[in-house]
Amino acid sequence: MVTATDIKYAQKLRSLRLYKDYKQDTISKILGFNSQQQYSKLENGQMSFSDDIIRKICKEFEISFDDFIGSGQSLKFSKDLNSNSNNNLNDEVLLIHELLRAKDDIIKSLKEQINIIKEKNS
Repeated sequence: MVTATDIKYAQKLRSLRLYKDYKQDTISKILGFNSQQQYSKLENGQMSFSDDIIRKICKEFEISFDDFIGSGQSLKFSKDLNSNSNNNLNDEVLLIHELLRAKDDIIKSLKEQINIIKEKNS
């Protein structure tokens, strides 16, 4: 059964994936999924997270287990957004747009799940 915690983890995973500019297919292989569709269920909050999956996520994105399962406030990305590269501002803007798009997609998915649950209970 999927919990609110799984949905929180799904949001973090999506943010991390977008930050690293990974496609779902790429990260699904890294995490050992049989298909991109199976991974998509995890990222969209339709599948539970196991400790093994969380460990693989932490290893790939170079974050601690505690940072991943925590409130999300302390997630530290290895990429330095304050570097002096010419594209720094553009990179930050693109990251913000991707994170907002990810948030919108998750909200849409959650609304769809709520409607399905409502239909089942009607």
